[in-house]
Amino acid sequence: MPEGPAHVGNLAPVIRAFRIAHQSILEVALEFMLESLQSNLDEPWKPVSRPALVAWVIFYLGFMFYAFSAHGGFLFIDSANLVVHEGGHNLFSWFGPTLCL
Repeated sequence: MPEGPAHVGNLAPVIRAFRIAHQSILEVALEFMLESLQSNLDEPWKPVSRPALVAWVIFYLGFMFYAFSAHGGFLFIDSANLVVHEGGHNLFSWFGPTLCL
């Protein structure tokens, strides 16, 4: 196998084509996401009822009080994050040891 700049030069068109194709895929995906977001934003917003708003504000303030009183300790929401994280190991183990890390 040849070494040095000549070998790299032979791969340049392949790398350039890969970058162009990859960029096109990203552009298409970004365009799709923006169109989807725009269609959601074009719909009129539904009002939130006063009882639902009060319940969410109470929950939010209660959680903030709980989080700030823990002084950086382990929160109950961290347990949910841990379950999802550990479940990801089983999911990604199908794709090999690198993704399973």
